[in-house]
Amino acid sequence: MQIKQKESISPDAVRKAIYLIDSYRAHLFYDISWINKKVQEGKLGNRFKLRWKKLRKIMIKMASISNEIAGVRELAKIQNYLEASWQIIVPIIVVTLFLSILAPQTFTLIKGITVYLSVIAFSSVILGLVGRFIIGGKIGRKIEEHFLRNPGAHEFKIYEVRDAVQLLIDELRKFLMISKQNPKKYRIGLNFMDYKYVKMVKKPKPWRKYYIAEIVL
Repeated sequence: MQIKQKESISPDAVRKAIYLIDSYRAHLFYDISWINKKVQEGKLGNRFKLRWKKLRKIMIKMASISNEIAGVRELAKIQNYLEASWQIIVPIIVVTLFLSILAPQTFTLIKGITVYLSVIAFSSVILGLVGRFIIGGKIGRKIEEHFLRNPGAHEFKIYEVRDAVQLLIDELRKFLMISKQNPKKYRIGLNFMDYKYVKMVKKPKPWRKYYIAEIVL
């Protein structure tokens, strides 16, 4: 049984799922669709697989609250547009500049505006990253204000989410104990530090709002 567990669970998938699910307690509603595949593959453990169907419904309901808060949907659209812009613009410009280097005579016009293209690419990246930080912060504050006005909203669901995170922490801890690997290699991101078998390694920073934690064996 131990060998099967060691081979089936993916510690990286578990770490990613821990951060994502824990983030729902902080009203950060990331996409959970990728978890379905990992659950079916058994990469998150059998105990989590048994709870996933119910947990998935709970998390979807929690995320849907953002659509009911004034201004959140609009801000999310702007954030998506900004991120999509640099993800599309930058590759196009990079390919264009690369072609101008390979065939300078054919792409003489591009060579003359190389500096301008580089500025556009750099500006797109900065705008996307800054937009994610600023707009993401505004979305988070609006959601937080909503829960402050409605303290009972999703209260029981948050307990379910916390229990699921603890289960995944237990699975990761079991994997590390069986495989005899160093917990430092599998540190996790957490918004809350009220779980068992974890210790804080790094505190949150202005550019990183979550803790870096390590499994205690």
